[in-house]
Amino acid sequence: MLASIATLVPHGCCPDCEEALPSYERALAAYGEAAALMAEREASISAQTHPFVVTRNSAIHLWKCPSAPREELNHPGDTLTEWTHGKLVDGVRVPVRSYDWAPTNEVRRMTGEELADWIRSVRGPQGVLNYRRCNRCQPSLPVAYTSSAGGVHLKD
Repeated sequence: MLASIATLVPHGCCPDCEEALPSYERALAAYGEAAALMAEREASISAQTHPFVVTRNSAIHLWKCPSAPREELNHPGDTLTEWTHGKLVDGVRVPVRSYDWAPTNEVRRMTGEELADWIRSVRGPQGVLNYRRCNRCQPSLPVAYTSSAGGVHLKD
């Protein structure tokens, strides 16, 4: 009896898992590609080149700020069962199936120049500021001009 079940469902705990195997394999491959791109991007930037962190709620932090969120990717599940039935979180099954491998907390690291451009782009129609500086790290913000030597000046 058990041998016949194993031949019907060789990869998971049930027929649903067996049916989800191709999508799980695609998700693992997509996650691997996204993780490699993220690692490559991380290796190409530093606190010196990209000193600012901007969050999805338009908060500006310094790179080293302990309250600045870090980029993360949601893993598609450690097992086929997690992918199919969800991860067990605090006793509740949470759905996992997703191919959206953008970082979950939408953190952007920026140079001073990129931040100056971003600040200009998030001003409202009346020039109202649509961002906020972190109260913890109090980053100095770039002003909207460049020096004759090039680069963006920082204003305290």
